[in-house]
Amino acid sequence: MAEIDGMSYSFLVAHELGGASLRARTDEPGGREAPSEVTTDYVLARRGISEGMASYVGYEYVERYGGTFDPRVLRPERTDHPHDRVAQWMYYEGYEFAKARSGPSKHDPIDVRSTHRLLFPGVDSGPEALPNSSFAEQLDGASDPVLTDRPGALVVRTALVSRGVGLDRAEETVAGWRNGRVDRYLAEGTIVSVWTTVWANETAATTFARVYETNVPVTRADSFDSDECQSTERLLLVDDRRVTVVRCS
Repeated sequence: MAEIDGMSYSFLVAHELGGASLRARTDEPGGREAPSEVTTDYVLARRGISEGMASYVGYEYVERYGGTFDPRVLRPERTDHPHDRVAQWMYYEGYEFAKARSGPSKHDPIDVRSTHRLLFPGVDSGPEALPNSSFAEQLDGASDPVLTDRPGALVVRTALVSRGVGLDRAEETVAGWRNGRVDRYLAEGTIVSVWTTVWANETAATTFARVYETNVPVTRADSFDSDECQSTERLLLVDDRRVTVVRCS
């Protein structure tokens, strides 16, 4: 601590106090509990809000007393690893969310539980519960999924950008995201990953499917066939507002 200059130390103190204040308001007894399915999407959203609000308080303090801050340093342009890129976008979008709200207010409770809400404040992000899935019935010899998660809008946007989609185009695409889940099954010695996304309407689902198949090697299919799953890397199925990607390995 002795090696930190005065302004950096002031930022650190303001950052930690801001984060503590936010956590005291969002995790207080009697408040909303975490959903029964604590997913990657939920964790990223909560961490993004916590770090974003704390950073906003810290940087506002620094600028008020003569320092400067460029929020672009939070963006992941210098990071190639996909996990690191998701984390950096989480910090940046959390800060931008806090800035748009002009900082935390003790009179305005914060309950952001998905990264879609973080990216698109004020838009109905859909249900908190994972959408239903009965895909195990279509897999020979499969039981319940060995892993279930929801990556969420931030992860989907980052994945599209990593595949060469422009940031603005990727953001327009995920604006219609409403829900999703990833299930991994073990079926007769084969690991089958089923990624289902639910969109605001059929147009949004079609847009995502078109962007995805343009940038990712995938075979469009009308229905799932376990034999076809063995002969191709990915299958893409579109059904009204649902888009499903099946990958066998």
